[in-house]
Amino acid sequence: MSRAISKTNAEINLERDIANYFAKKFKADFVKLPESYKISFAALRENSLVAWVEMGISLNVIWAGKTFQLDYDKYLKGGELSNNSGEKFILAVKWKDCYGYIELGQGEYDPTFGENMDQYEFPNERGPYIDIPNSWFTIFK
Repeated sequence: MSRAISKTNAEINLERDIANYFAKKFKADFVKLPESYKISFAALRENSLVAWVEMGISLNVIWAGKTFQLDYDKYLKGGELSNNSGEKFILAVKWKDCYGYIELGQGEYDPTFGENMDQYEFPNERGPYIDIPNSWFTIFK
């Protein structure tokens, strides 16, 4: 049985707030991409693409965990877009206590499924993801 997964208004607003933060930080315009792209935003300067940007949200402080998890399909799609356009693929994350970003390259991470599949509402639908060490992010307080 398949089910539609859609973001709540609160999640959409938080994603836009994160985009606004990074847009100011990097002096770029962030354009929301259609869901079919799987990546959240395109970053533009003077209407020219400079990066593909996926937004991440953590409900924890950064050092509460060792890694940030990104869905493997988003990682693959971001890498594909980056390779085809020649522009960067960036993961931008908001933790409770800070912001951070990292440039992701293809082939750097192997997919994993994790150990505690029973903790998810639909454990049989939990897809692969990559674990990115929090210490690898450039952090802004």
